[in-house]
Amino acid sequence: MKVLQDEIRNLEVDKVLDIGTGAGDFIKILKGGFKKFNHIIGVDSSKKALEMGRENIQDDRIEFRYMSGDRLEFDDSEFDVVSVSNSMHHFKDHSKVFEEVKRVLKPDGMVIVNEMFCDNQSKSQLSHVYLHHYMAEIDTIMGIVHRPTYKKQEIIDLLEDEGLKIIRIFEVKDEVFKNVEEEKKEIEALKKLFDKRLKDIEEHERYDEFVGRAKDIREHLDKYGIAGATQLVIIASK
Repeated sequence: MKVLQDEIRNLEVDKVLDIGTGAGDFIKILKGGFKKFNHIIGVDSSKKALEMGRENIQDDRIEFRYMSGDRLEFDDSEFDVVSVSNSMHHFKDHSKVFEEVKRVLKPDGMVIVNEMFCDNQSKSQLSHVYLHHYMAEIDTIMGIVHRPTYKKQEIIDLLEDEGLKIIRIFEVKDEVFKNVEEEKKEIEALKKLFDKRLKDIEEHERYDEFVGRAKDIREHLDKYGIAGATQLVIIASK
């Protein structure tokens, strides 16, 4: 994410909010980018992920809170920057979340959205896309909000429809594996993940369908390998 860090390198900000923060991976990127910041708050509806974030990031300026993105417990115009990274396809109601984003953002504040997209990816990147969509469908069966990832233009249109003014757009390609052995280990780990997730739905009427699809994705992994899908980074204002 060097391209994003370079973009914010000269910024001195007071308060930053990261919505759908998970274990704080995007906070690490922001932390390494801003010239200066006083307080970053990461919010998420997964207590387990938040605990991981607290363990992974030891910094008095960074705080993790259990909170839903569509019901933010903050004052109006409280944050200089609000970020959302790879969480849009997890939102139950985009409009409610982005209304909250605009509410808590200062009038001259910045919105940073980072989201993987599913179109125009290489064969190895499509392994990531197929795997992600497969897991999203299983989550949906289990009652978890998890949509397939969007196309690039769909992300842009969605943000504009929510009233955000787009300032800059750029793409970020994920780092490739350092060597073949590292990639093979990742692929084997993913195959084990298939087995684990299939157990979650073994009583479901679509179980056989998912077994077949898992086989197809395994074959794609073996043939093309895997690389992280290209992500879209959008900087906007309200």
